[in-house]
Amino acid sequence: MIRITKKIFFFLLMLSFLLFNTGCEKTKQNLYEQDLTFLNKQVNVKIYTNSQDKADKIFNDIQTIYNNYELAIKEGNSLSNKKISNELSNLIETGLEWYDKSNGLININKGNLVDLWNKNKKDKSIPSSSELEHTEINIDNIKLNNKYLTGSFNLNFDDFIYGQADKDIKNYLNEMHIKYYFINASDHILAGSNYDRDNYNILLSNPFNEEINTITINNKYIVTKSIYYDSYEYNDSLYSNIVNPITKELSNNMISVTVISEDPLEGDILATILFISNYDDGYRFANEYNIQAIWYFYDTNGNEIVKKTKDFR
Repeated sequence: MIRITKKIFFFLLMLSFLLFNTGCEKTKQNLYEQDLTFLNKQVNVKIYTNSQDKADKIFNDIQTIYNNYELAIKEGNSLSNKKISNELSNLIETGLEWYDKSNGLININKGNLVDLWNKNKKDKSIPSSSELEHTEINIDNIKLNNKYLTGSFNLNFDDFIYGQADKDIKNYLNEMHIKYYFINASDHILAGSNYDRDNYNILLSNPFNEEINTITINNKYIVTKSIYYDSYEYNDSLYSNIVNPITKELSNNMISVTVISEDPLEGDILATILFISNYDDGYRFANEYNIQAIWYFYDTNGNEIVKKTKDFR
């Protein structure tokens, strides 16, 4: 394992996405913009529609979707064998389904493990081997039957909460006949059609050399999982905030992984899987689910490696 130090990262750019809107404006629809919040993060929402009233309703409804998923997380932390909300049911059903699909890399019962690592972060230490070994994360302890939840668990949805909410938002915008939109949470972007041009041009920075790559998207979802976000330093090594439930360690296999997909939920989940997997295993997942992806990581000799799927552009 290559030691990744905080000193190295001081000189690297955060992965970022920028939107260029140029060209001739069409008539009949106007641009409306508002900043919303989800999980203490600012989310910039741009939509084109024909009235301020409709725009205000859409902004309020999107914020409600975000709020309901925040409430679902709190609900999951205070359950005592009871009927649950649609949002919490969605999250749990997704987690149970993807536990099998990911061969255990997605595990929504890893809350005890996340809590253990968070405690050690505050103490500027790492858990002992014994603590990790005896931390319970058995997915079979979660029992869901017709939205009635029982069992022994500590739920955690960090791996795909944004994708779950954004999938609902995408479906909602389709129902509202909103074709032109751009929802930007920095490391998660949900893009519809571009009102002014054929595509959106997105700038993606290379963390190794600050080189800027331009990619074009239309009706896509982009998500980046990176060692930069809420990173954890111990003994001059840097770790991400994403726990691998197989190894029970904080992942530092990758510097970053960016995924482009049609489905926000699938894209968010696969970005997590690719980030905590080695490159070969991640590449197989990318091909299986037909997503575009780019990886940045160090090989065992400390060389900077950039890999991408053939269709990444």
